[in-house]
Amino acid sequence: KQVWEWLNKVSPHYNYRAENRIERALFALVNYATTNSLNIVSPSGILWLAHAVETLYDSPKESIYKTLENRILLNLSIPDEKRRVAKRQISEFYKARSNFAHGIFDVCMPNKHGPIHDEIIEHHKQVHPPSDIAMKIIIATLQKLITNNCSILEFKEEIVATKLPK
Repeated sequence: KQVWEWLNKVSPHYNYRAENRIERALFALVNYATTNSLNIVSPSGILWLAHAVETLYDSPKESIYKTLENRILLNLSIPDEKRRVAKRQISEFYKARSNFAHGIFDVCMPNKHGPIHDEIIEHHKQVHPPSDIAMKIIIATLQKLITNNCSILEFKEEIVATKLPK
């Protein structure tokens, strides 16, 4: 019930085109779900997940990775003892996203009807972990937004200067 009420608040109209950040993130998830299956994740699915993560965390145009990493760790309250692992996982996801977006990621020929070759299985082993990491971030972020009855995350940078003693 809480999720349904939240959805109706953040997206009160049935839209075909996203009108706000939360709709962009949710629509990216729908696109991801329609182009991937539980067994086979396309490298392009990483881009849909990246779109959702970058939209939820309002990523800037520059220094995207570092800003995302900091915002994810801050928002999800990752404890200090788990930060190193979390940073490595975020880095793994973002590296896969960048490699695919910039033409470095090896892609396989689509093969929906033939036998699955070992090369394709190995390829999917490279795609699944980054996709799983992104999905965990997205679900945890949405869960936090829903339980706190919030629609978006806003981040503000603050500078605090301490005066020298006289």
